Amino acid sequence: MNSNRMAPTLGYWNIRGIGNVIKFLMQYLDIEYKDKIYNVTEENEWFDEKFNLGLDFPNLPYYVDGDLKLTESKVIVKYIVRHKDPEARLYPDSLALQLKADIVENVAFTVLYGLLFTCWRDTEEVRAGNIKNHENMIKQLSDYLGTNNWILGEKLSFVDFWIYEALYAQNQFNPTVLDVYSNLKNLMKNFEALPAIARYMNSTDYIKTPCNSPNANRPIA
Repeated sequence: MNSNRMAPTLGYWNIRGIGNVIKFLMQYLDIEYKDKIYNVTEENEWFDEKFNLGLDFPNLPYYVDGDLKLTESKVIVKYIVRHKDPEARLYPDSLALQLKADIVENVAFTVLYGLLFTCWRDTEEVRAGNIKNHENMIKQLSDYLGTNNWILGEKLSFVDFWIYEALYAQNQFNPTVLDVYSNLKNLMKNFEALPAIARYMNSTDYIKTPCNSPNANRPIA
């Protein structure tokens, strides 16, 4: 950590949502940051500040590091793994793997955000169609993972952080969804066993639940 510079600020709700991936990354890479938490049941905490932070497209999560101000979770993740880690340990080193990572990242994001969105529109019709689509994507992720330890092979990458969070939320929503996918469950166990991740998950800063807002039609614990 560079103690001569102010730590960046990560702003997000007091839920896991799509912000937890960024927190996992910052913890794994040992990046000091200020955790600006907004109460999701008191939305004015965010809306009173939303247009006063100098963000081009105000949204949560946001990441502010000096003059650099970012929104959109996937953009923030890419910036952190490419520019905040001098060794870029979590970013693939070949174009072929970078493209595969981008594809899988978007699939995992759909599995995560799609579920959260579904819970806001929790009608029988919407739920049935979206959950079936998510289950198909989970099977595809399992097929793609195969016997590897991590989604791109034997080396941990930023995509595994998205995979873990997507599967965590899906498992909270439906505890049997991974029963037939032992390789995905092993990936989750491997992720939780990473020393930096294990320390964070055992800390008071870690948000275990909820995965989405209690204001949703169907909150996920």
